[in-house]
Amino acid sequence: MISSKQIKIATRKLSNTIGLHLIKSRYSRWQYELYKITDRPIAPCFVNLGAGTFYHPFWHNVDMPNTFYKHQQDKIHLSHDFSSLDKFPFETESVEIFYTSHVIEHLTDEAVVNMFKEAYRSLSKEGIIRITCPDMQLQYDAYNGNDPHFWTNLSPWGRHSHELAHRFVENFASCLCNKERFPDIFLTKEEINICLKSMPMNEFFDSIISKIPAGMNTDYPEGHINWFTMEKLTDLLRSAGFNSIFRSGYLQSRKAIMREPRLFDGTCPELSLYIEAIK
Repeated sequence: MISSKQIKIATRKLSNTIGLHLIKSRYSRWQYELYKITDRPIAPCFVNLGAGTFYHPFWHNVDMPNTFYKHQQDKIHLSHDFSSLDKFPFETESVEIFYTSHVIEHLTDEAVVNMFKEAYRSLSKEGIIRITCPDMQLQYDAYNGNDPHFWTNLSPWGRHSHELAHRFVENFASCLCNKERFPDIFLTKEEINICLKSMPMNEFFDSIISKIPAGMNTDYPEGHINWFTMEKLTDLLRSAGFNSIFRSGYLQSRKAIMREPRLFDGTCPELSLYIEAIK
């Protein structure tokens, strides 16, 4: 008879062979014990902004329905257009935790500041927001260091360009690297490198995204239209009212609830920035 240990070893070997990385949850047995409730509260208390396929019985999912992501949006509890400057559908000081993963890079600075201001308004005292997004300082350094392996198999748009310049830029200005769909605004490797060499980092990023036509997040919702570093996010959070701001890491939240690998921080952790702010 095959033992459970032998099955685990065989499964691990098979997953390694076909390129899968299996993560065993250390928290799954205790997840429900981390909450003081037994049912999803009527008034949202734990909120995922831009939830996609996320599901937890105690959390409320907020997302903006669109045709590209419709296969992910059968579990939306509240619809909200994050690209607008509308108020969130929450009472003031009513939410304990906000979580948002790889959403803000689809939004303008103005929309991101509105998101943070509304999160600040909605959070209860000592409430927390956790934000994950592409770490563009990390990617900027990788591109400048001519690291050809950094973006291996990390193209969610399925383009897998051989040009490092496009693998880099598509993570904050996706449409400018899609020659087939947007030929009039396509940037060549040479154009990207001229900008890179002639400007400091922040000016380079702003110069590139300034070439993105208005309304692109509606025409191309899967594309990224913005860039963030720890410093930029800190400034935006402070402008929204937050003062307690911390760099975090993969599954390193200050709230044990958000350390469950099956639910949180699963999108491209190898290139992501993690940051938390407490009201």
